[in-house]
Amino acid sequence: NVALNISELGANTTLVGLIGDDDEGKRLTDILSKHHVKCELLSLSNHRTISKLRVVSKNQQLIRLDFESQVAFERIARVEEKVEKLIDQHDVVILSDYGKGVLLEIEKLISICKKHNKVVLVDPKGSDFSRYANATLITPNMNEFEMVAGVCDSEAELESQAKQLLERFNLDALLVTRSEKGMCLFQAGKQTYRLATNAKEVYDVTG
Repeated sequence: NVALNISELGANTTLVGLIGDDDEGKRLTDILSKHHVKCELLSLSNHRTISKLRVVSKNQQLIRLDFESQVAFERIARVEEKVEKLIDQHDVVILSDYGKGVLLEIEKLISICKKHNKVVLVDPKGSDFSRYANATLITPNMNEFEMVAGVCDSEAELESQAKQLLERFNLDALLVTRSEKGMCLFQAGKQTYRLATNAKEVYDVTG
């Protein structure tokens, strides 16, 4: 989804990750290639492509079934090697952490990005933001932010906690997404930028 969106904006886009040697993996690669995303996906013979089955009735999602398995460490290392090989062809690296195992050692990937002086943006997962230290920007939602910073009862408290996290994890910026309240961009030494949104009733937030 991230790669497709970036490609639609007109940027040259490469996707690195793991897929299975199966029909789902081939279909995924075909879809991405047709939308001008360069696929650098490692195919694993004994690992299935992560798939999601959505059961929908009258435009409302009733249930989602996920089919996945944990990724072994040696396969993660192959992803890191591929990123280092390709990184100088790119200006920005985006790490989308969905907790599936590929970014289990995300610190190594951030280190590779910093070594090559690349902007590295992280969509985090979970409550341990120390894993994302030294990234250029991380983009937690409000729930993820409060799991780390504590509950914020006011805008002033939100801003204070955000500035502390910037310093604590050596981040250039922190973008907090807040559902119907929009987004807030926090940067050290700069005024907070707030982006409002128009709330809509939705059945499935994906995408």
